[in-house]
Amino acid sequence: MRDLLRFFRRRVRCPDTAADLAQETQLRVWLRSREGQIGNPRAFAFRVAENLVVDHCRRQAIREICIPLEDEHTDTVAACDPAPEYSLEQKQRLNRLNEALSELPEKCRSAFLLNRLEGLSHKAIAARLGVSESMVAKYLAQAMRHCRSRVDDRTSR
Repeated sequence: MRDLLRFFRRRVRCPDTAADLAQETQLRVWLRSREGQIGNPRAFAFRVAENLVVDHCRRQAIREICIPLEDEHTDTVAACDPAPEYSLEQKQRLNRLNEALSELPEKCRSAFLLNRLEGLSHKAIAARLGVSESMVAKYLAQAMRHCRSRVDDRTSR
């Protein structure tokens, strides 16, 4: 357990998140070991841990970009940033991203959010939206192209 905590603390730099991820790792190892499918529990635990860190970082990055900030909380967020200019630029990028997402067709937007926020696979998204996996890949590529062009476009608003 200490090795896992040390591993997570180095990766996520938050003791509470590290403890949560270590507990999740232990639970997954325990559940899988009950099924008798683990040859090397320590190696399996660290593989699970690495996957959880990757998932955690992806979700954090997407949340920072995709979740709209409420007007009442913008002052709190801005106070944490190093400079007002940085805060303003990030708010403008966030607004452009929200606008870009709202411009996407419904299924395209849903596929993007299901993949990036919830971490669903192409197969799971296809089943949920009633489309093929290749269509999900096309939706995701379309959403990424559109959002990237709108967010990176400095001339927008």
